[in-house]
Amino acid sequence: MEQTAPSETLSVTSARDLLVEWANRQDGWVRALVGEVMATQAALTPLAEQAVFERYLLEKGLADGEAEPVEPLVLPDAPAAEANDFFVTRLAEVSGVNALAPEQEISFNTALTVLFGENGAGKTGYARILKSLAAVRTAEDILGDVHSGGTGSPHATIEYALGGVATELDWAGESGVPPFTSISIFDSPCVMLHVDEDLAYVYTPADLALFPHVTAGIERVRDLLEERRTATRPSGNSFLPMFSRESAVYASIETLGATTDLEALGKLADVPQEEVGTLPTLETQVQALQANTIPAQITVAQSSKERYQALAKAARALSRLDSDAYNQAVETARAAEAAYATARTELFSAAALDGEGDETWQTFILAADSYREHLARHDYPSPGDSCLYCRQDLNDQSLELLRRYRTFASDESRRRIADAKAMMGTLSREILSVEAQALQEDLKREQGQGSDAVLARGLALVTAAMDIQEACREGRGVDQFDRAEADGLAGTADGRAATAAETIAALQAKSGERAEALAKAAKAYAQLKDRITLGQRLAAITDHVNAARWDSRAGTLASRIPNVLRSLTETSKVASQDLLNTDFSTRFQAECRALRAPEVALEFPGRRGQSARRKKVTSHKPSAVLSEGEQKVIALADFLAEAALRLTAAPLVFDDPVNSLDYRRIHEVADRVARLAADRQVIVFTHNIWFATELLARFEGDLGRCSYYAITDEPAKGVVTRGTHPRWDTLKKTRGRINDVIQSAKSTDGETREALLERGYSLIRTWCEIAVETELLASVTQRYQANVSMTKLSQIRGDRLDAATAVIMPIFEKACRIIDGHSQPLETLSIRPTSDELEGDWKALQEALAAYKADGG
Repeated sequence: MEQTAPSETLSVTSARDLLVEWANRQDGWVRALVGEVMATQAALTPLAEQAVFERYLLEKGLADGEAEPVEPLVLPDAPAAEANDFFVTRLAEVSGVNALAPEQEISFNTALTVLFGENGAGKTGYARILKSLAAVRTAEDILGDVHSGGTGSPHATIEYALGGVATELDWAGESGVPPFTSISIFDSPCVMLHVDEDLAYVYTPADLALFPHVTAGIERVRDLLEERRTATRPSGNSFLPMFSRESAVYASIETLGATTDLEALGKLADVPQEEVGTLPTLETQVQALQANTIPAQITVAQSSKERYQALAKAARALSRLDSDAYNQAVETARAAEAAYATARTELFSAAALDGEGDETWQTFILAADSYREHLARHDYPSPGDSCLYCRQDLNDQSLELLRRYRTFASDESRRRIADAKAMMGTLSREILSVEAQALQEDLKREQGQGSDAVLARGLALVTAAMDIQEACREGRGVDQFDRAEADGLAGTADGRAATAAETIAALQAKSGERAEALAKAAKAYAQLKDRITLGQRLAAITDHVNAARWDSRAGTLASRIPNVLRSLTETSKVASQDLLNTDFSTRFQAECRALRAPEVALEFPGRRGQSARRKKVTSHKPSAVLSEGEQKVIALADFLAEAALRLTAAPLVFDDPVNSLDYRRIHEVADRVARLAADRQVIVFTHNIWFATELLARFEGDLGRCSYYAITDEPAKGVVTRGTHPRWDTLKKTRGRINDVIQSAKSTDGETREALLERGYSLIRTWCEIAVETELLASVTQRYQANVSMTKLSQIRGDRLDAATAVIMPIFEKACRIIDGHSQPLETLSIRPTSDELEGDWKALQEALAAYKADGG
């Protein structure tokens, strides 16, 4: 596997050397920070952070004063050695943890302790206590007995030895309790962390631990700077409403900020006293110019102009009215209307129609004739025609009537009436266009302001015009009006309208001059007033600008701090690569070889001054390529390599470490765990009986360095029993069970007795296996033991094996046929043993074993 070679240009020999060399290339505040971290071997305290920050402000010109120089750092003496060896010695008085039974106790061996139990027996509860104390990555919450509703707080008494000094901890559920935090624990949940994750080291040597402290200190200086910027940054421009937009000062205040020219503002604010004294005069001028009456005068002149123009129009309309021609047209219309009415009456009476020919009837006749013209029936009515409306045939009388109607509709009188009325409309159009009513009211209002002959003449003319308008609307004849008077009044009105127009032009010119003068005076007044205000507010404005300048400069300087952090990270990477990562890589490779782990590539992506490692198979995560068992041994190798980085012998805890492993790898893991126990305390929780026996076999000749506990759920969860081997079936225990079954079978009958007899023969089968293994063959070979005990071979009594076998084998085979786990011939299926038969077979077995062991056998 390719590894990154240590830096060939490295001129120092430790992480502290690198840190000092890096710090001496930085600003004084960085050297001060590094010096404090190296002196205390810890992160900066809040007081130290503030001191470094104040130095930073002084060095960067963000505070008044001058910072004392910081001399280059020199390499300090190496820190004191790490803590002495640590052992967990006893766990007892557990309560409030899962459903663990009370009054259980585990005394841990300083070398190897194996705790074996089936799934659900309670091992997890004890393991969780150690995980919580160590605050490992996969620590779980401690729960009480959820099935019984227990709500008590977790508690345990833990005894340990640190540097040879015995200590007792009264634990109440706390997490991360020193020195237990130095314990390394491997369990199934941590497998994927060790296989796929970019994993930071749980333990970092003291020298490398300085880098994160320095990183945190620099980041804190950056944060303090941002906090100061936020607190001092100007929050908007509160000065702008104090100044007028018309003054030159406004433009400078509007853009108030870090780039504002304070010197220029100072010059604007410097107003001589004699100039200050002119402010009231300027204010009076502005007020006078603002009180402008010219617009009102223009309005009056405009009203006068419009009045006389309207009067001139009315006078000319009267002057041009041909009253004679108009009256003649009225007479012509009257005569034609009379003739037309006579014709209608005559036609009506001649037709012998009821009633009189009124206007409604006339309208009907005319509409009918229009319909005829629409149909282009120019010869209608003629003999043989039918009615255009009811479609009935016309007789002679009807034809005569319709001819009369047509004659009436085409009567010449109607044309003369229309022509006369058209002439009347033409002649009266101009006089009717005069708005006489409004003009009369205007003249009356104006005459009320004083005596004016022209206005009096105008009123008389308008009154006459209104009478004529009324006559025209009613179709009556009109009275004569003096044309000379009308023409004269029109000329006079035109003159007065022209005079008003000249007045308007003059007033408008004068108003423009006054507006210009007002603008000039207002600008001068606003400029002087704002300059005086500027002088009064200059100190506050200066503070505002200086705060903006400070914020701008601080922002520029803050943007450079990430460069410092990046260079620190690079230096940390060099230190990690040459020290921690190289050491880890060597250990990881050795562990992989010991566990026959597949080859994976190691990468070390350092970030923020911290070390970490990553594993790849080509370009993939290991979990995407490797089997579950291969992932498990890779995780074990990573775990063991990380644990080996510690300089002290802290305990290692394995919680079911061989899940998914084949028997060959179980053997290799057992070898590795046994070797670990030579240097440090190892605690193993497992439900794999093969793994447990493999471990115990490696300490067979040194039992003092290995302790074994069986954890069962009888009669309650987590019952701890100390033993030497994970075997539950013994001759003594099995004998007692068989005797109990025989006695129970004698006192029952039916299906219950049948079930008890089957149970009895099942126990007899077990007893036969144990007897052969432990007694006839003297435990030379044992279940779940990899080795053969050759020293016990001489204890086997070969001369008596045949006799014992002759008794045991038939009964063993009989038991195999009877129990549910084995089949039997059809002809014997319904033949069930009796209680006497069971008791007799049991007696024969005991006698055969006794005969084998007789005379010291």
